[in-house]
Amino acid sequence: MTETYCGKSCAECTLKEALSCPGCQQGLGRKYHGECAIAGCCREKGHASCQSCTLKENCRVVRNKEAVPEEVLRQRQARQAFEEHIRKIAPRFSILLLIYFWSTALSTGASVLQQIFESPIGLGLPLVLLNTITSVVIGGFAILNIIILLLMAAESRQFAKTAALFAAVIVTIVIALLNVGNPDLSLLLLIALAVLIYLMLWFECSGFMEITAGLSDSLSDLWRKFRKWRILLPLICAFASSLLNLSLISGIANLVVNIFYLLLIRDAYSIYRSCAVPPREKAKG
Repeated sequence: MTETYCGKSCAECTLKEALSCPGCQQGLGRKYHGECAIAGCCREKGHASCQSCTLKENCRVVRNKEAVPEEVLRQRQARQAFEEHIRKIAPRFSILLLIYFWSTALSTGASVLQQIFESPIGLGLPLVLLNTITSVVIGGFAILNIIILLLMAAESRQFAKTAALFAAVIVTIVIALLNVGNPDLSLLLLIALAVLIYLMLWFECSGFMEITAGLSDSLSDLWRKFRKWRILLPLICAFASSLLNLSLISGIANLVVNIFYLLLIRDAYSIYRSCAVPPREKAKG
C-alpha cells in the first residue's frame, strides 16, 4: 500500500511541516486546513489509492496532484486571513447589525400599525395625525437604515447599492406625494417605485448572503432562498389583494415574511456577536 492516495512520497513533500500534515493515509485523508480532492475521491469510491481506479489515466484531479499541497496551503492561509479579518471587524459589525435589526423591527411595526388602524385608536388621535406620526417614525428609521447600510458596505458592496436604492425610494415617495393631482406622473412614479423597491430588496438579501458566507453557509443559503420569496411574495399578495379581495390574507403573509426576515437578521447578528467574543471567554463559557 502506498503512503498516499495519489502515490506521492510524504518524505519528499516540502510542505508537510508547513501544513502539519500527518499524511492522507495516516490522517484518514481528512481536512488539514483544506480538503484534498484526491483523498476525498478515493474515500468516496472506496479505493485504497488511485492505482485501483480504472479512470486514473484520464483523471484531471490526479494530473494536478503536484499542485495539491500548494493549493491546500493557499486555502489554509486564506482561511486564516478570513478568520483574522472577521475577528477584527466583528465587535463593530455586530453592533451595526443589532441597530439595523431594531431599526427595521420598529419601522416594520410602525408600518403595520399604519395599515391596521383606519380609525382613531382610542387616544383621541385622528387618522391623519396617526398617519403623520407613523410616517415620520418610518422615515426616521429609513434614514437610520441607510446610514447603517453605508457603514456595512465595506464588507459587501451590495449594501452600498441597497442604500442608494433606499434613498431613491424615499425621494420617489416624496415626489409622488407632491404630485398627487397629476395622475399620469403618479402612475410613472408608482412603476418606478415598485422597480426600485424590488431591486433594493434583492441587493439587501445579496449583501446578507455575502457577509454570512464562510461563517455559516447554511444561513447564507437561507438568505439566497429568501431573496427569491421576498421578491415574489409581495407580487402574489398584491394580486390576491386587488383581484381576489384577499387583503387580510395577503397582509398576514407579508407579516410572516417580515418576521422571518427579522429572524434572519438576528441570526446574522448572533454569528458576528459570537465572533466578537475572544476565544478565552468562549472557553470559560
